[in-house]
Amino acid sequence: KRQIHGAGAMAVREVGPYLLAVADESARDEMRDRGIAFEVLDGDVEGRTYYTADIRNERLAQIADARVDILKRHGRAIVFKASPEAAETLAADGIEIARVFMSPMRLIPEIRPIPPAFPTQLNPAIVEMVDSVSIDRINARVQRLQDFGTRYSSHDSCLAAANWIKNQFESAGIDSVYFHKWAERYHPNVVAVIPGSANPDKIVIIGGHYDSITSNIDICPGADDNASGTACILECADALAAHEFDYTIVFVAFCAEEQGLIGSEAFASEAAARGDDIVAMIAVDMIGYLASKDQVDLDIIDNPSSTWLRERAMAVGGLYVPQLSVVHGTLTG
Repeated sequence: KRQIHGAGAMAVREVGPYLLAVADESARDEMRDRGIAFEVLDGDVEGRTYYTADIRNERLAQIADARVDILKRHGRAIVFKASPEAAETLAADGIEIARVFMSPMRLIPEIRPIPPAFPTQLNPAIVEMVDSVSIDRINARVQRLQDFGTRYSSHDSCLAAANWIKNQFESAGIDSVYFHKWAERYHPNVVAVIPGSANPDKIVIIGGHYDSITSNIDICPGADDNASGTACILECADALAAHEFDYTIVFVAFCAEEQGLIGSEAFASEAAARGDDIVAMIAVDMIGYLASKDQVDLDIIDNPSSTWLRERAMAVGGLYVPQLSVVHGTLTG
């Protein structure tokens, strides 16, 4: 990424072992001079929308029938060009899509801070937070979110769900709760903030999307995807709200994830423009799913910039909830 940015191009997305980048002719010449191998997938990005997706072989026929233009395939990961309407048709059929936004990927600092050593002894305050978690409350919240009938991102019921989520954050005792309105077409992200006491400019985000999708936008109950994650975020808010932390903790229930991670992109873009110092982010998605013959465990997935966070979460999970196996999860695409 650093080399590509240095050549005057703009890296925008990782896809398997590749980087997607936007580069004009002079940037391409510079990349050739630097020995950077590349392939031109499309000659002009102006006015066009691009997506990535994870596709099993049996799903390729759906892609072929969806009026999209596949530009690159690597294993199960594809890059394709499509109208937002055609891409949303794929999402409604159960294919996870992510829109490619024409904004630069942030570079990992060359000198990384070293996190403190893993804890080896139980902290009574954290034990209290863990013990406060209620399985019954989590299940009740999943049921309540399902009972909205649909949380399709532009449906009135989705806005009703957003208001309910906002009320739940407020009921936890969090003073700063607000709607992050970022588009006319889609409903807002719901944000709750616990200000840090020692280093309030450093931010930790706990987030996940609350919208859902099916081929019938009036029936999108989404119990697992992602009422389960939303219930987790709310439970975290309940557990943490009465305590004081050095860093600011921001909870976000994102909207329009199913349309290609659009609500989270809007939030992240504004945070980047402000220069927010986000030191860590945990995204909670589909945590109620148990695959056939799988064990009950917690799968934590990382990328190159968050390996330290996964390792810490696994160590802390093993210390405070030893009865729950925590594993290194994988997610293709």
